Amino acid sequence: EVLTRWCLDGHGIALKSHWEVGTYIRDGRLKVVLPDYQPPSHAVYALYPENRYLPTRVRAFVDFLVGEFGGTPPWDR
Repeated sequence: EVLTRWCLDGHGIALKSHWEVGTYIRDGRLKVVLPDYQPPSHAVYALYPENRYLPTRVRAFVDFLVGEFGGTPPWDR
């Protein structure tokens, strides 16, 4: 948040995730300066202990994550 505030106050540029600053880009407070640059992507993993029984709520949460992050993320929609 400090780096985002620093950029909002006009002190320079930073490499930030869309989910962190998408609102500021949409409302015009921040601008994308290198639109063609694609930084290396980072994977998201759901880790859980291996056993024969996976609780329904854990399976539901993993399915939710896949649904939310398996395509265009919600902050870019």
